[in-house]
Amino acid sequence: MISERPRPLRTCVGCGESKNKEALLRFSAGPDGSLVLNLRGRTGRGAYLCPTRACLELALKRKGFQRTLKVALAEIDKEGMLVFLS
Repeated sequence: MISERPRPLRTCVGCGESKNKEALLRFSAGPDGSLVLNLRGRTGRGAYLCPTRACLELALKRKGFQRTLKVALAEIDKEGMLVFLS
């Protein structure tokens, strides 16, 4: 019997819940210090976020992106990020 490989889990920088990697959005720091949506997941350190407005609010309030990415980010475009959230 062939067992199924476990799905990779990642932690949301907003709510702190561990979820399947596919259920979260991945962000990384751009070269200019901006926050970039990284759909391929191939470049640099990543920060994962549930696709909800509540998790975005928590992540910004708690500075979850800066802490996880270990960089000082420029001003985060909150309104631009809301386009990707449900």
